[in-house]
Amino acid sequence: MGRYLYDTFQCGNLLLGPLSGRLSDRYGARYFATIAMILTAVGFFLLLLLPVNFKYPMFALVIFLDGLSMGMFMAPNTAAIMNSLPPKHRGAGSGMRATLMNVGSPISMAVIFTLMVIGLNASMPAALYNGLVQNGILLRLRIRCPAPRLSATCLPRSWGTILWLL
Repeated sequence: MGRYLYDTFQCGNLLLGPLSGRLSDRYGARYFATIAMILTAVGFFLLLLLPVNFKYPMFALVIFLDGLSMGMFMAPNTAAIMNSLPPKHRGAGSGMRATLMNVGSPISMAVIFTLMVIGLNASMPAALYNGLVQNGILLRLRIRCPAPRLSATCLPRSWGTILWLL
């Protein structure tokens, strides 16, 4: 599924990238970059609104919207950077832009996944414990915790593997 989502994103990027590049040369890059970032924010907000049991076509449509908006942003943004430099410094400017993009992308991924792990760490143990209690698994293993609303911290550490295998 991940490969299809990447292809969906890249399709949107491929469709609108060249077109917005040509139009931004004619009408200016600022409008296209601003509209594209607003559309990207709308796409991320729509991803937040998706339910846990979402349907793939709706998810793919939102990812496609993000691909369109990023394609709409990249070409005008690159053109604006290159046009702001004197012709003799455009090679260095292009190298700096590519370097910052290649450094910024992994750093942003690290920040996003760190925030995601922090968020999951805050809610996952309690959700796992409550799910195990609701399905009667803890009773079958004869595990008793003093406070059922707390996380599964009362379980011995070696039992974590057993519970994950169930």
